[in-house]
Amino acid sequence: MNFDDLFRHGMESLKTTFGETVTYVPESGGSFEVKALIDRNQMATDANDIPIRVITITVSGDAERGIPANSVDTYGDTILVDKVRGELPQPVSILEVVTGSGDVTKLICQ
Repeated sequence: MNFDDLFRHGMESLKTTFGETVTYVPESGGSFEVKALIDRNQMATDANDIPIRVITITVSGDAERGIPANSVDTYGDTILVDKVRGELPQPVSILEVVTGSGDVTKLICQ
């Protein structure tokens, strides 16, 4: 088993234990639910260096179980997510797509 296989297996275990269900809504239409790891306590800066709060959503990059990074339309697609855990899901915009090893897609949202 290589590193990518181990990473993928570990990510699936993390999502099973700590994951939350979010709804991915492509601008092109339709929607589907996917399990994600969510970090709500991130800070970033916008183009004018003004601090903004962002949500980092990490999902499988596999087309059958997640969201492939190359299919995401930043500023067009949205994700329905609890901005505060346990509250009603609200739409957030995808500001940036960051990919990593092990077929993982990381989405920076606001």
